[in-house]
Amino acid sequence: MKFDNWVMLPTNEKAPLILDNIKSKPRLLINTSPTNSLRDGYSFQHLYFLSDEEIKKGDWYIDDNILVRKSITSVKDYWMVRKDCKKIIAATDKSLVTEGKCWCMKPERGGCFDCNKPLPQPSESFIEAFVEYYNKLTPNQK
Repeated sequence: MKFDNWVMLPTNEKAPLILDNIKSKPRLLINTSPTNSLRDGYSFQHLYFLSDEEIKKGDWYIDDNILVRKSITSVKDYWMVRKDCKKIIAATDKSLVTEGKCWCMKPERGGCFDCNKPLPQPSESFIEAFVEYYNKLTPNQK
């Protein structure tokens, strides 16, 4: 499901949200299961929050096919023809990391800091409110 400023996509990995497609009205659930298995009709979901900000090399974005990709360029002409791409500014997907400048120290002194950091993530209270909002507004689709 895609809107202008967010998209929810299925994943095969354990995620904080589960979409229940069994009933006539799909409903979103908060994942409280300690396992990676789901029953039929359920799917793990991630939320991605989008922006019209300029996409630069190393940024994560959603392309026009609704796929998550990592930018390999900052060339403005490249992005001018890809107007349907949106920069991901936050996500529940912890695998999306930014590549910061690495100021590594010796391992015995604590290792790296300011290296690869996950994108900002929504708070638990935001996810709870989002699930409630989604379930209230999602029309019957079957």
